[in-house]
Amino acid sequence: MRKLKPQDVPPAPDSVGTVSAKLSTAIEKGDKESRVSAARAAVFESANATKETPMAVPMRRIIEAEFDTDTDLVAEKERLEDVLDSSNRQGHQASALEQAETNARKAFRLLIRFRKMHAEWEMDNSTIFSAMRIEAEKALQREKEQGYRSKQITDKDVEAMISTMFPDEYRAQEVRRLEAKQTEKSLEHLVDMCGSKCKSLNTLVGKGR
Repeated sequence: MRKLKPQDVPPAPDSVGTVSAKLSTAIEKGDKESRVSAARAAVFESANATKETPMAVPMRRIIEAEFDTDTDLVAEKERLEDVLDSSNRQGHQASALEQAETNARKAFRLLIRFRKMHAEWEMDNSTIFSAMRIEAEKALQREKEQGYRSKQITDKDVEAMISTMFPDEYRAQEVRRLEAKQTEKSLEHLVDMCGSKCKSLNTLVGKGR
C-alpha cells in the first residue's frame, strides 16, 4: 500500500471572497478566459489549519488501508461485474461461494472510495462555483437597484444568471455532477447485487449438500 506523501495532497482552492474578487476584476475586463483561469489558479490557506486536531496514527493507517490509492478501481469494478455474470453451474457454486463474501466487501470498499473522490471533487469545485454564485447575485442586485427587477431574488433567479454569465462552466459542472451521482447509484446497485449473489449461492450450495 502506497503511503500518502505531501505532494500527493493537492493544495486547497482560494477562499470564496478572493475568487469572487478575481472574477469581478476579470468580468469588468470582459475577458472570459482570464476569468476562469484566475479562479482555478488560486491557492487557499486556511486560517484554522493550525487548530485542526490530528488523527491518531492507528486511525489514519486504517483509513489509508480502506482508501488505498494503488488499487485500480476501474479494473476492480469490471472484475466484480464479471463475477456477477458468471454461471451458476453445479460444481462452480461452491468455489464461487468462497469468494462471494470477499467480493461483497470489496464492492462496498469500491463504493466508499468513489464516495470519497466524489466528495473531494465537490469540495474542490465549490469555491469556484460559489464565487460564480456571488457574481450572479451581484448582477441580479444591480438589476434590482436599476429598476429592471422588482420581485425578490430567488435561488432559481441566481441559477439562471449563473448559466447566463458562465454558460460553459455551468453546463460542464452540472453534467459532471449528474454523472458522478448516477455512477454512485450504479456502484450502490453493484454492492446490493454482490450481497444478493452471496445469499443465492449460499442457498444453492446448501440445497446441493
